[in-house]
Amino acid sequence: MSFLAPLYIAGVLAVSAPIIFHLIRKTPKGRVLFSSLMFLEPSPPRLAKKKNIDNWLLLLLRAAAICLLALAFARPFLRQAAELLLEGGAAHRTAILVDTSASMMRGKLWKDTVERVQELVDEAARRDKVAVFTYDRRLTPLLSFKESDELDVSVRGDVIKKRLAKLKPSWGSTNLDSALIQACATFQSSTAKDDVSALIPQRIILVTDLQAGSRLDALQSFPWPEETQLVIERIKTEAPSNAAIQVIAASDVPDDDARPRIRISNSEDSEAENFTIHWLLDGAQPNPPPVGVITTVGHNEPAKGTVDESVMNVYVPAGQNRVVRAPQLPAGRHALKLQLDGDDHTFDNTVFIEQRKPQDLTILYMGDDDASDPKQPRYYVQRAFPQTRRREVQVVDRGEDGIAKQLGLSSSVSLVIVSSELGEADIPVLQKFMKRGGTVLYLAREAGEQIELANLIDQNADFSNRATPSSESIDQDYWLLADIDFKHPVFAPFADSRF
Repeated sequence: MSFLAPLYIAGVLAVSAPIIFHLIRKTPKGRVLFSSLMFLEPSPPRLAKKKNIDNWLLLLLRAAAICLLALAFARPFLRQAAELLLEGGAAHRTAILVDTSASMMRGKLWKDTVERVQELVDEAARRDKVAVFTYDRRLTPLLSFKESDELDVSVRGDVIKKRLAKLKPSWGSTNLDSALIQACATFQSSTAKDDVSALIPQRIILVTDLQAGSRLDALQSFPWPEETQLVIERIKTEAPSNAAIQVIAASDVPDDDARPRIRISNSEDSEAENFTIHWLLDGAQPNPPPVGVITTVGHNEPAKGTVDESVMNVYVPAGQNRVVRAPQLPAGRHALKLQLDGDDHTFDNTVFIEQRKPQDLTILYMGDDDASDPKQPRYYVQRAFPQTRRREVQVVDRGEDGIAKQLGLSSSVSLVIVSSELGEADIPVLQKFMKRGGTVLYLAREAGEQIELANLIDQNADFSNRATPSSESIDQDYWLLADIDFKHPVFAPFADSRF
């Protein structure tokens, strides 16, 4: 028998306290009975120490209670029973997680990572259960627990080394939170069918560079298993300077400067602070260009000699970010890649920029309204669809020859707005347009137009039971809309809280 807290055994010494208390009791000595005490003076009694124990049963109960309390706090356990239960089993269940994200391409990080994983596999005991996983955006098993159990211990290390030799880092991000959560779930799934395996110590060995961009948000709401130990094997690079370049999404608001906005992030332990941004023109190789001028953030300064407008130098202190405009492209040149130079690692120094053309949208307006009259719908249609970087909207009127040609199969019209009475030849054309997926916005401004709307939607529709507004209500300034379907695509945008 062993004890988890053997110092509490010293509490048995407290059993002497009841014995001492039983021996030091004092009783009055020399009692004399008198028939009357009125003629005597009061005096304190003379006490005598008692050296024998009268109540042995009470003394034994008190001593036993103290001994049991001391034994309980010492927490005894049978070491032999635990060894017999795990005899022949594994000493540890180890899951090795290898980081294969893009940051592992820096310098000799990947080479050092492979060597460290091989050392961990060689250091594992013969009775250890070892599994190897790789992770970037997702967790991928390189050698699962099930496959590891089927292999002989003598060949397990060679199998892992051969598979590691074929492995290379990817361009994926580092989702560390999901990798750790899935690794814990792997332990639980493998121990669900084996009660003995649940008693084996579990540990996760994380082999990574611990880059600052790793995702950890999901771990905040994940209850980490108490029986699972996390061991971090950090792989450090000899060259700590690293900067990254990112493209910021362009705003829809038109701007005079059409150059894309770029964010440059410098690592906290970086030793470099001056970086160069340049375009890779017409398939040019990503070599550092000659520095033509030192600039502040996003502003060129005059310098002696020839200045290449496609080159820009940016100063970014360690641990900070800077947002700049991309360099100006030379006239008549095209480029899809933007290169960052000046740090020790190039895996995150190139961004691809798609030169997208704005979408051409045509709106057909069927009405006789004046576009300059603010009391007419056409005035607001012209302003409801402004020009943006991503689209060019053109509002056109129906032609003199009808709308059949304008809404043909090769038409670029995406929306038709009807604000006047339709002709008999217009309804079939609009129906074909709607069947092809087109959208028609019908502005009914008179009571009798509901029949025309019914013919446009469905010729068999019966609108006779609908209430027809009187002519008096049309002349009134107050209108009340009823039976509005707020889930309709026309009203769905107005469900926003700002409205």
